[in-house]
Amino acid sequence: MSKRKKYNALGANIFAGGFSLGVSRHFNLLGHLEHDEYGVAVARANLGIKVWTRLEDWPAKLSARVDFLYANPPCAIWSGAAARSREKAGLWRHDPRLQRIRD
Repeated sequence: MSKRKKYNALGANIFAGGFSLGVSRHFNLLGHLEHDEYGVAVARANLGIKVWTRLEDWPAKLSARVDFLYANPPCAIWSGAAARSREKAGLWRHDPRLQRIRD
C-alpha cells in the first residue's frame, strides 16, 4: 500500500518527463508547462499528466496548490562549446531559448 503524497508539484520545460519520474516518487504531479510539443507525447503516455504546450494556454490558477515548481530549461544556451571564440562569447544573451527561462 502506497503512502498518500501530500505535496503537489508542477514542472516547466520538462519535455519527455525524465525529471518528473523522480519528482513523482515524492509529489503529486499536477502537470507540465511547455512551449511546444517537443517530448510531450512521451510525457503524456508515460506519466498520464496534463501538459500545456503554449504559453497562452498556461493556467493562471490550478485547482490544487503548487508546493514545488521545478524546471529543466535548455542548457545549451550557456554551453562552453558555443563560446570558444571571442565573436561568439555573450551570444547567449540573444538566444531565443532564453525566453523559456523568463516565462
